[in-house]
Amino acid sequence: MTTTLITPTGLLTLPADAPRPEWLAARRRGIGGSDALAVLGLSPYSSRYQVWAEKSGLLREQDDSEVMAWGRKLEPVIAEEFEARTGIPTHACGLMRHVERDWQLASVDRLTADGGVLEIKTTSAYRASDWDDEQLADAAEAQLQHYLAVTGLEHGYAAALIGGQRLEIRHVERNDRLINVLVNAEAELWQMVIDGTAPALDGSEATARTLAELYPHAAERQVEVDADTVARLRASLGWAEEIKTLKKQRDAVKNEATGLMGDANVATFNGVPVATWKNTGDFDAEAFTAAHPEIAAEFTVTVEQLDTAALKAAHPDLYAAHRGRRFLPSKKGLMA
Repeated sequence: MTTTLITPTGLLTLPADAPRPEWLAARRRGIGGSDALAVLGLSPYSSRYQVWAEKSGLLREQDDSEVMAWGRKLEPVIAEEFEARTGIPTHACGLMRHVERDWQLASVDRLTADGGVLEIKTTSAYRASDWDDEQLADAAEAQLQHYLAVTGLEHGYAAALIGGQRLEIRHVERNDRLINVLVNAEAELWQMVIDGTAPALDGSEATARTLAELYPHAAERQVEVDADTVARLRASLGWAEEIKTLKKQRDAVKNEATGLMGDANVATFNGVPVATWKNTGDFDAEAFTAAHPEIAAEFTVTVEQLDTAALKAAHPDLYAAHRGRRFLPSKKGLMA
C-alpha cells in the first residue's frame, strides 16, 4: 500500500475520496479515534470488549444509522462555517496511520491551515450539556488526542453542531500525558486482537449487545461453571437489593435538593454551581396534548409497527427463533 507522510508522524494510507467499503475494511485493521474513549473504558455507547470483537472480525458490519448519515452530509457545511468563524482554512485528508504504530489509525475530518486537526460533530440537543460552559465532550477530547498522537501535531479543534441550530467550537492543545495513557491502552487492546485473547467482560450495555450478537441462539445444552462464578452470582442477588436501596437514597437526596431549589435552575455552594434543574429533560407529550389539543393533533403521526402478538400466535416457531436471549440467575439453584 502506497503511503505518504503528510504530518510529522502521520502516513496517508487512503485518500479522502476512497470508496466507503475500502475505508471500512481499512478501519478494521487498527484502532481509530472513534474507538479511543471505549478503549479507555469510559464510553457510554461502546466498550473494550466490543472494540476487540469488531477488530477481530467477529461482528457484522453495522449499517449507517440515519444520525451517522446526516453527520457525514453536514460535515462540509460545518467545516465551511468553522472556516468562516475562525478564518482558518481546512482541507480533507483521508485515512492516516502512525509512522511507527501501524495499527493506530486516524480518519481526521479536516487538517487546518494553522497546523492542527479539526474534528466535526453533530449531536442531539439532549447532549447539549456536554458542551455547556466551554466544556468539551469526553468523546471529542479522546478522539482529538488520539488524532494528535497519530499525526504528531500540537493542537486541534472540535466543531459541534448541537440540535441542528447551535455551533460550538473548542480549541484543544496536545496533552502528552493523556496521549501516553491512550497509546498504552490502545496498544494493549490491539495486542489482544492479534493474540485472539478477549479483554475482561464488563457490565456495560455495549458488552451485553456484543455477547448477544456473538451468541444469538440458545442451544439445548448445559455448561459447567466454576465455584468463583457461582459465588459471584450468589453475591449479585444481594447486590440487586442493595442497588434498590441506594437508588431510593439517591432519589431522596435529589428530591431534597430540588425542593430547596424551587423555581431556581442552579444551586450553588460558596458561589460555585453544584447542581442544575433546567427544562432540558424529556418532552411531556401527554401534558402538552392536554394543554394544546389542536396543535397536538396537527403534529400527531401514525406509526406502522409489527403486530408481534399476532405474529406469535400465527408463527410461534419464527417468533421464538427471533427472540433475544435473557440471562436470569436461578435463585433456587444458587441458594441450594
